[in-house]
Amino acid sequence: MDGKKARKLSETALRELPQMQKALETGRDQALSYGDRLEKKYGNLRLKRFVVASLGFERICFEAFELKIEY
Repeated sequence: MDGKKARKLSETALRELPQMQKALETGRDQALSYGDRLEKKYGNLRLKRFVVASLGFERICFEAFELKIEY
């Protein structure tokens, strides 16, 4: 896909691309794993986790999520 086509994609269409879904899933797993290690080491940090994935230099997708952990 070239840059012109990528810029014309809606956010929904961008998120439906298989490579973007895989990148977001991998990023989610990494953010959860790293965030969990930080929480275990330092206690209740009230971390917010973010996932950012790009389609080349043209487009990005991001998600923010927060876990609710009781201590």
